[in-house]
Amino acid sequence: MTERLIVITPHLGDAVQGCGELIAAHPGAVVVTVFAEIPADAYVVSEWDALCGFSSPRQAVTVRRREDRLAMDVLDAEPCWLACRDSQYRSLRKTPAQALEDEISLKLTRALRRHGRSRAALPLGLLAGDHTLAHRAALRLVRRRTDMDWIAYEDGTAPADTVAARLASLERLGLAAASMEAPPREAVYRKEQAVRRYESLLRGYAAAGRPVPFAAGAERYWRLSK
Repeated sequence: MTERLIVITPHLGDAVQGCGELIAAHPGAVVVTVFAEIPADAYVVSEWDALCGFSSPRQAVTVRRREDRLAMDVLDAEPCWLACRDSQYRSLRKTPAQALEDEISLKLTRALRRHGRSRAALPLGLLAGDHTLAHRAALRLVRRRTDMDWIAYEDGTAPADTVAARLASLERLGLAAASMEAPPREAVYRKEQAVRRYESLLRGYAAAGRPVPFAAGAERYWRLSK
């Protein structure tokens, strides 16, 4: 029987790009997106949102939530959106990093308790800002929820030495990281279909001349153990 999975991810779309195959291999998985709060239109439209074709922050997150739900349907997964603002929408409400990490950790704790999964995946936090915040907040749960099977996944394109440094930092915390086998080929196909549901993100990548991160079949994850 497949273990019930919950995935922690920084932004809408990050989980499918970084570990969509893992999600596809766990029917009924829950994907918890940390920075998914719908902001007020008072914020200035960011360069990234403009590239994705949006005229307001509210429109951007509303549409991305809709795309996220469509992608989850493809993967037979359930979305869970936390009320934390994306960094590009936090400019008018400055919150100290430690306080924000505390808030995220509390909300993640509630999400894990509510959904009752036995296996959880957290981002390695390879990118600065929101990715690092989500990673650090999730690590608190790893220390507390020793009853769960924990997996770390690559959540951003980074040099090999950056990945190695992050894995080494986990080992210093007493967490051994063992590489896991890739899911079956069927999961690769379903990821490809799910990524296509994020039409606004694909527009943004095309406008910026950037490739879509984590092509199908290129995911990597590690099982964590003490």
